[in-house]
Amino acid sequence: MPKYYCDYCDIFLTHDSVSVRKAHNTGWKHINQVAAYYRELDQDKTQEIINSITEAYDGQVPVPRAPSPVERPPYVPRRRGGFKRGGRGEHSYR
Repeated sequence: MPKYYCDYCDIFLTHDSVSVRKAHNTGWKHINQVAAYYRELDQDKTQEIINSITEAYDGQVPVPRAPSPVERPPYVPRRRGGFKRGGRGEHSYR
């Protein structure tokens, strides 16, 4: 049975079972490693991502602004259809 490798922690787990992976993924060391990975990714790659998005949108028509709010339609009360309301003991099968 192959061992499970965690890319964030750079380790092989002893078994490839759901319970072992779940226990590892909820552990404090793994959570810290994942957070550190995304912090580093954020610092290193943010500007590159922003530049690539900016280059993709250069020369395109600007995004239109949201339309101004219009008047809401007047309130129309709902019609209540269906069964008639009856008091105690007033049944339709009498």
